[in-house]
Amino acid sequence: MCKDCFLNEILKFESQSDFEEFEFELLEKVSVGKVTVFDIEDDLNIFNFENYYQCNSCAENWIMSAPNYTCKGYFLIQKNAIKYHKKLKTIDDGKLVGCCFISAVFLFIILWHIIM
Repeated sequence: MCKDCFLNEILKFESQSDFEEFEFELLEKVSVGKVTVFDIEDDLNIFNFENYYQCNSCAENWIMSAPNYTCKGYFLIQKNAIKYHKKLKTIDDGKLVGCCFISAVFLFIILWHIIM
């Protein structure tokens, strides 16, 4: 992180207008050559619709996810974006296990009432 790219990460955009203001600043840095857009090899298939940037001064890799209906978006350095996605996956896995458990309990109750 440096003054030519960004000094802070954004864990989530608070509003669509915040995202648009940030995106304007980012594209300005791209247009003057401070930041470069690049492709990333995503062997882990962690990222789907993100944009990747690299600072031409400090060589920091940044990943931006635009807000959508499920996520408020973010702008994080690559290592923190990977940690963030792993954390989200853990949370999603926990929700899946909980949902399956609740479904099994309801199925058991229904079958118990049918049998009795």
